[in-house]
Amino acid sequence: MGNSEQIVIAVLISSLIAIRSYKRNSLNVSGAIAGFLVMTIHFAAGFRFGAILLAFFISSSKLTKVGEDRKQLVDAHFQSGGQRNWIQVLSNSGISAVLVTIIWKLTAGEDKCLDSTKETSLVTALIGGVIGHYCCCNGDTWSSEIGVLSDDQPRLITTFKFPRLWKIFVLVSTSQESPDCAVTGRSFLCEAAPFLLICSE
Repeated sequence: MGNSEQIVIAVLISSLIAIRSYKRNSLNVSGAIAGFLVMTIHFAAGFRFGAILLAFFISSSKLTKVGEDRKQLVDAHFQSGGQRNWIQVLSNSGISAVLVTIIWKLTAGEDKCLDSTKETSLVTALIGGVIGHYCCCNGDTWSSEIGVLSDDQPRLITTFKFPRLWKIFVLVSTSQESPDCAVTGRSFLCEAAPFLLICSE
């Protein structure tokens, strides 16, 4: 597949998902525009990167809607539906978009998986950065969305002491580290499976 064809497909997929996400109140207008841009960059660079972004976005959007009634009681700033704006979109995908753009430039759009050979060591490091970035984003989002529903008092992960102020790190969140990274890694290896599933719903 040529670069121009990949870009056209990236624009089409990103448009459909951005519009759908806006209609489902997962993104507001600014979030949908920012989401379209970063998603286009990810998919244009390779379906693997688009799959990672979608795995994060879809799982986080679903978890935001879990226990909405209870979250409204605990968090005064909680928005029903969990609409994300452009700031939240870029906070979670801006760094990755930069890394993906560099990978795209270095590989000329050629699909690369993790490889430790000398010729692709830089690309491998950058891909690892993208995967690690979304593992971090997933860990943060999943722990806050699930953790806020816990009856346990939160603890700092650095000292395991009870903080004076509310923190997003709670005991239940520590169990999310493996699942969220597993979703991120598998979406990279399985390439486009996650976005095919969401588009077919």
